[in-house]
Amino acid sequence: MNGEGTSSSNNNNYSFNNNNNSSSSKKRFKQLIQCRSCNCFVLAKDIDKHSKLNNEATTTTNSLESGIVETPKLLVHKRVNKENTTRSKRPSSTGTFNCNNSGFISSQIALIEPNNGMALQLHSLKDEIDWEKNFPMELYGWLRRHSALVNPEMFSAMSVLARSAFTIISEENEIPFAVDVVILWPCIEIPLMQIAFPPTFQQTFNCSSLIRLQLIKSFGQPLQNILLKPDLSKNETKLQEWSKLSKLEFFEYFVKCYFGNALIFKNLNSIQIEYYGRKLNFKIYFEEEEENDEGDIERKMESLCKIEDENGEGNFIKYYPKVCKISHSCKFKIDWSEVLQLEINKDEKKNQIDDDDDNSARRRGYQMYEFC
Repeated sequence: MNGEGTSSSNNNNYSFNNNNNSSSSKKRFKQLIQCRSCNCFVLAKDIDKHSKLNNEATTTTNSLESGIVETPKLLVHKRVNKENTTRSKRPSSTGTFNCNNSGFISSQIALIEPNNGMALQLHSLKDEIDWEKNFPMELYGWLRRHSALVNPEMFSAMSVLARSAFTIISEENEIPFAVDVVILWPCIEIPLMQIAFPPTFQQTFNCSSLIRLQLIKSFGQPLQNILLKPDLSKNETKLQEWSKLSKLEFFEYFVKCYFGNALIFKNLNSIQIEYYGRKLNFKIYFEEEEENDEGDIERKMESLCKIEDENGEGNFIKYYPKVCKISHSCKFKIDWSEVLQLEINKDEKKNQIDDDDDNSARRRGYQMYEFC
């Protein structure tokens, strides 16, 4: 087959998405191309790389079986109908095969796997002003801290609505696991296949790595009762500051407002609150949970495991634990007992030192009197 024939065959495996009415948006959206063999979207400039990665895997497997090199489209068709070849490509949530064996999780290029996940490049904003102008004034607390910006046309490719929730998947370990929850907002200033986080939040990411997000399709029961305890093992907040907060009657109400409409992992051990520029760390308890002898909660390693889809779909794997919404009627309680006890101990120690100093002064005065 000559070069022209090969090029034509490869191009047939991709389709342009032209669903936007405006000419400017239509031109922009043509930068995204959907691969018919896996249904994933990639940037036009990444077509060759995507095709090479995809076809290398399929061609190698089928060549070993038949010794015949066929077009990518035919190879994919044969793979779907051969049970003994499905082990080398995991089925996606759309019912077809993913690119590069495991879709967005191991993709080496920016990629959208519809109704499942994305691998995106990090977009750096210049300053806080660039970030704040994209959100309504009434957005605050957890939602403001856990929001990110993407190009609005990516929502169509992903088959989701704006403000959908995703988990951020870490790739630092051999087994992918979730590290946080993020809400995606539309912003036309963000390039396709890129994502912008709050300036204070994006410092935790490696600019050279792709950001991997998985769509949250279902939620656990809304949380009705949450108990928070100051995490004194963290050194960011001094005991004196904790003591001042414990005396503020409105602080519990502030916490309730801060977590309005929040989404959190059910196996979370601790949680952070931003209060007037300070980052406050709390241990978190749900319902009647209790600490073990070491003062920890028995939920530590759950998020490090692949979790099969709860609906029993064998072709879909979640890389995150159960995510729960905080109910509007959720009751928050803060246990300040440890802080207050440490404050009492500190005062007693200070009083003891003062008494010792007074006794020493009296002894010195008495000795000087005897000397005279």
